[in-house]
Amino acid sequence: MEVHAPSGPVLTFKEAVVHLLIVTIGILIALSFEGILEWSHHRSLVQEARENLNQEIEDNKREVERVVGKVNSSMIPGLVTTIDALDNVSNEKGIETATALFRPGPTVFMVTSGYDRAQLSHASRTTSEVTGAFALMEYADVKKYAVAYDQQDLYDQMQRQAVDRMMAAYGTGLTLDFEKATPTDIAAIKQELRLAIGALAAVAEFGGYLAAAYNEALTVEE
Repeated sequence: MEVHAPSGPVLTFKEAVVHLLIVTIGILIALSFEGILEWSHHRSLVQEARENLNQEIEDNKREVERVVGKVNSSMIPGLVTTIDALDNVSNEKGIETATALFRPGPTVFMVTSGYDRAQLSHASRTTSEVTGAFALMEYADVKKYAVAYDQQDLYDQMQRQAVDRMMAAYGTGLTLDFEKATPTDIAAIKQELRLAIGALAAVAEFGGYLAAAYNEALTVEE
């Protein structure tokens, strides 16, 4: 914003007052335009951030619901089937079945077959933080988003724990010769599988809480 002095000399007090008023009004108008432009920019930034956040949350919610359904329909039942198979390694057929569960192959069911996890994004949250959009939103709205993404982070940690349990059981079985396995060896794998089942059950249950947090965040009005 630039302020220019009068083009000629000020001759009277009245002229000085007039010039001063003109300059003052010009400054106020310029500041008003700058304020309107800044307000419009902030409003656009917040609106765009909300649209992106809501789209990301909707996508994440669908991903969580998909995996929760799979946990209950196939992932946990698959681990239960594996435990049942490990209860029958006293004969040749049982040994073959148990071995196949822990050996890679194109046509056999493996303990890790069908295992899945929700792929959750947080790019819009990061962008909103970097651009300062959160600082321009109402506190109550920011809080809803914060709760949803905090629970999402916790959910991701629970998913990683479930994967760790699964891979611990799979790694042990992969290196084990079931024909020479002792009851202690079998019991160790079964224990890891039970822990994986517990971890998956927690993932499924917490998925419901996360979905509720997502729904609450989606009530933020654009």
